[in-house]
Amino acid sequence: MSDAAPGRSPSPWPRAACRFSGPWRPDPLARSGAFAPEERRTYPWERTVSADEWVGMAATISDHLRLGPERLTALLAALRRTIDDLGGTVHARHQTYALLNRRRSTDA
Repeated sequence: MSDAAPGRSPSPWPRAACRFSGPWRPDPLARSGAFAPEERRTYPWERTVSADEWVGMAATISDHLRLGPERLTALLAALRRTIDDLGGTVHARHQTYALLNRRRSTDA
């Protein structure tokens, strides 16, 4: 079920913090017996960037660079206008994932 307001697309940011779940791939170290099962950690973080910073980052995305100079310039100008019209900053939410395996002790 969508949490979108009428006429709006659903939010990409769930209300609760996302947590990495489910095996996305087999643990390659599990079969060796030399490591404890992997531990998964998620570190959510946020930042607010200016229109200059956001447009600067957008200018480096390979799909955008493939547009060619004329179309890229038009895209970046439209992006700048949109950000400025919405207050001049972009608030972005990110997550960093860490998968950790502790080596089992070889002491007897």
